[in-house]
Amino acid sequence: AKKGTLISDIPPLEMEKYLAKQAAKYETVKIRIVFQDRQELEALFGVKEKVKAIEQTIRDCLADDSLSFQLFITPPKRVLPLTSTLFTEKLYPAARVHVEWTQGSSHPKTLLRSGLPFVTEDEKPKQPQKAKEAHHTKEPSKAPQASGNSKTGTSAGAKTGGAPKWFMAGRK
Repeated sequence: AKKGTLISDIPPLEMEKYLAKQAAKYETVKIRIVFQDRQELEALFGVKEKVKAIEQTIRDCLADDSLSFQLFITPPKRVLPLTSTLFTEKLYPAARVHVEWTQGSSHPKTLLRSGLPFVTEDEKPKQPQKAKEAHHTKEPSKAPQASGNSKTGTSAGAKTGGAPKWFMAGRK
């Protein structure tokens, strides 16, 4: 596939080769798990891991691991089957996965267990590290980080004054 080519334009015979290149290119997947109360967890997974690994990571972080929930992505809302891989669900290189409590599970008062590493928007690294460099292991890290639920409208590395560099209003 050439740069700028839509995936729908790739002939069916070349699609398998294209997908194999994509799987080799993206070894790890950054998943941001979003709860209904806007708390977030972020973790790295291998591209060939199953959605079940995300579910297990969430259960490890919950204060009450007996709660029943399902995982979905948007738009449009699509529930993720636990047996499929992150690659087949097209969750690479990064994705936001939402948690929805199923019927019979009430929303808990204390959602995440205590002791999780907490990272606020200001403390996030300006440039993400690759999993191999950060953890010195072949397998991607599954250590989730809890993220603050306050959104400020600016990214962690953005300057707060003036317009961004790329915005050149009225200049030629």
